[in-house]
Amino acid sequence: MSAGRVKGWARREFFLAALAATTAPAWAAPAKRIGVFLEANEEQARGIVAMLAKALRAHQWREGVNLEIVLVALGGKATPEAAAALVRRGVDVLFTAGNPPTQLLQQATRTIPIVAIVGEAVASGFAKSLARPGSNITGLAFSLYAVLAKSLELASALVPRFSRVRVFAVETYSEGNSRQTFILEGQRAGVAIEFVIVASLGDLAQGFKGLSIAEGGAAFIITLPFELREVAELAIARKVATLSPYKEEVRDGLLASYSKDFGDEMARVAALVDKVLRGTKPAEIPFEQPTQTHISINKRTAAALGLVIPPDLLLRADEVVP
Repeated sequence: MSAGRVKGWARREFFLAALAATTAPAWAAPAKRIGVFLEANEEQARGIVAMLAKALRAHQWREGVNLEIVLVALGGKATPEAAAALVRRGVDVLFTAGNPPTQLLQQATRTIPIVAIVGEAVASGFAKSLARPGSNITGLAFSLYAVLAKSLELASALVPRFSRVRVFAVETYSEGNSRQTFILEGQRAGVAIEFVIVASLGDLAQGFKGLSIAEGGAAFIITLPFELREVAELAIARKVATLSPYKEEVRDGLLASYSKDFGDEMARVAALVDKVLRGTKPAEIPFEQPTQTHISINKRTAAALGLVIPPDLLLRADEVVP
C-alpha cells in the first residue's frame, strides 16, 4: 500500500472513529451490574426481574447490552452469607424488597448503593429522614401496617362474623417489633391477631387449623418459601380466606389484596436505579412513598370458599380475577 493510500486510509478511519464517538448511544459504555436480592422463590423472583428490566429500558438500560442483572432468589431463607456473597460479586447497585433482606444488605455493605422497597424506612433504621436518607440506601417506603389495616377492612366485608387473623411469614419477619405492631393494628380494628412463622407447607396447614371462614378467621400472607398456588389450594381445601399485600398473589389464587401497585413501584424503582447508575448518591435521593393503591379480588376463589362478594366491593375493586 502506497504512503498516500496509507494516509488516506488513516484519515478515513479517524473520521469514522470521530463520527462514532459523537453518535454512539449511551449503552456503548461498559455494562453496569445490578445485584437483585429477593426472598421470593425462583419463579417469583424472575418475574420481578423481568418487570425491573422492562422498566429500565425506558431509561436506556438494556439487559445484555449495557446492563447485567445478577439475581439471588432466596426462597424465604435470607442469610448474612448470601448477602455478603452478592456484595462480593462487584455490582454497581443493589435492589431488594422487604425489611429483612434490606437489613442484611445494609450489614453487608455501607458503600454499594442500595435501592429498596421497605416498610417504615426511618423507624427501621434505613434512613435518617425520608427527604435525606443520609446513607447508602434509598428507595420506596410504605407502611405494611397500614396495608394490614385496609386488608382487615376487606376481610370484614368478605368473611361473615370476621374476628381473627393469623399473619403468616418466614422467620425473619419475627424480628424487631413486627409482631407487636401487627397485634396493635388488630386491636384498633377489634380483631385478634396471631403471628405464625412458616418454613414448610406442614407449618401452613397447622396454622390454618381453627381459621376457617365458619370460625370467622382469615389469613394474611406476607411472604412464604413456596409457590403461592400451593398456598391457595391448601387454603381453599381448608376453607380459609387469604389476604395479601400483593395483587400478583391474588392472580395466583389468594382471595383478595389491598396493595401497592407493583407495576408503578417497579417503574419508580427503575427511575431511582437510573439516578444511582448515573452518579447520584443514595444519601441525596429522597425515599418515595406509594401514591397508587390497588384492590384485587379473585372471583373463582371466593366461589370455591362459598363467599358472596358484596356489590359495592366489586365496584371498588381495581381488578376482579375471573
